[in-house]
Amino acid sequence: MHQVLLNQNVPHQWHEWPGDHSGDYWAPHLVDYLQFYASSFNY
Repeated sequence: MHQVLLNQNVPHQWHEWPGDHSGDYWAPHLVDYLQFYASSFNY
């Protein structure tokens, strides 16, 4: 998806961290994901 957006000159953010979908991966990034998802809601 990142490459497709680059090819289309679509501004975006891309973050890729090493690890699998275990708790060891998710725990340090939970706040980042919640902020990302919350940013799409209209309060």
